[in-house]
Amino acid sequence: MKIFIATLLFCSSTFAEVGVTTEKILICEIANLTGSSPGKSIRLREGSAAYFQKINKAGGVFGRKIETIVYDDKYDSKLALEFANKLINVDKV
Repeated sequence: MKIFIATLLFCSSTFAEVGVTTEKILICEIANLTGSSPGKSIRLREGSAAYFQKINKAGGVFGRKIETIVYDDKYDSKLALEFANKLINVDKV
């Protein structure tokens, strides 16, 4: 099963990278949510969302809230590539 999950990491609370501001950290996920056999992807998405919610309720990461952008690639590699390019060039994750 193909699952693309990209995570933006940062080095310190004072050094900002693309997708990281003083208020938020953008994390993206590209996953098979409605294509063939989406069950595992959906459970991973729900689990990560619950964990990010827990982190945000506790004050975030160095005061930054985690925000996610999720794209459904429907288990299509061409669509996954399009979304990856969009995340990098448009969403600035």
